[in-house]
Formats: sequence, C-alpha cells, structure tokens
Amino acid sequence: MARDVGSDTQEIFGEMQEDLARQKAQFRRDKNPQNTDSSGKSMVMWGFIGIILILLLVLFFRGGDKALTEEVNALKTRVEQMEKRASAADAAAKRIDALEGQIKGLQQSVSRSEAAQRSLAERVEKMAKPVEKPSVPQAPQKKPSAQTKVHEVQPGETLFSIAKKYNVSADQILKLNNMTKKDPLRPGQKLVIAP
Repeated sequence: MARDVGSDTQEIFGEMQEDLARQKAQFRRDKNPQNTDSSGKSMVMWGFIGIILILLLVLFFRGGDKALTEEVNALKTRVEQMEKRASAADAAAKRIDALEGQIKGLQQSVSRSEAAQRSLAERVEKMAKPVEKPSVPQAPQKKPSAQTKVHEVQPGETLFSIAKKYNVSADQILKLNNMTKKDPLRPGQKLVIAP
C-alpha cells in the first residue's frame, strides 16, 4: 500500500509539472497585449491548481488513514487495558472494604468476649469470697450445751425476727455466733440464741 501511494504521488507530481509547464507557456502567450481574455485564463489556471491540490490531499490522507487507524486501534487497546485494570482495582477495593468490615466485626466480638470474661471473673471472685466466709464462722462455734438454745433458720426469716421471737437483741445473736451484720442467713443454718 505504501508503494502504491508513493508511485501515485510521483505520477501526480509529474502531471503537475507538465501542467505547470503548459500553464507557463499559456501565460506567456496570454501576456500578449492583443489578448483581452487574460483574466479568464488565469482563473482556469488557478482552478486547475486547486483541483491538483485537492487530489494531493486526498491521496495523502488516504495513505495516512491506515496509520491513523492503527494508532486509533492501539489507543482503543490501551483504553480497554486501562478499563480492565480499573475494574480489577474496583473489585479489589470492594474486597478490601468487605475485609475491613469483617475485621471490625471480629474486633467488636473480641471486645465483647473480653468484657464478658472480665465480668465472669468478677462474678467468680465475688462468689468465691462468700463461700470461704461461712466456713470460718462455723468452725469456732461452740457445741450447744444443755442450757443453750439453738434455732434453725427457716426460709424467709431474718435476724431481727429471730431476735424478737426469743426476746434477745440481734447484736447478741451475732456476737454468740461470731457473725457480722453483712453475713447472710441461710435456711437450715443453726444459730445459738442464749448461752
């Protein structure tokens, strides 16, 4: 194709040279003062030159059209590659966002688990303390003698109701049983009422 364009161009230039030579000869003849139609001939000459220029432009752009098409195709290919990369980047960004969401969820879950573990440890600690305390006061209790009154705590009874029942003070019952006001009463527990 490139060789065809080159040979076409050479032919056109050859024809142009011949036409210009004819036009020069014609122009010399037209300079003759006897010829009054010189303006019409010069217009024909300019028209002919214009047609030749148009033909040259058509041939030039026809040959360059293939190169232009190749460049456009190359640009299209690059744009398609860039679009593929952009879509891959978008997909990666979506996956990253999803992973970030999962990480946040896991962090919250870990935080909740840690809080639950702390709460459970505190509960176990609180439960362990009362379990140890009741065993200590019961050990020093004296065995009731024949004159000593003992009361077994029933469900719903309080220290004050027991004290009222036996006409003694609540402090006296606490002192006899080595207890404090904070120590709880449990059903079935035996309390010394009087020595």
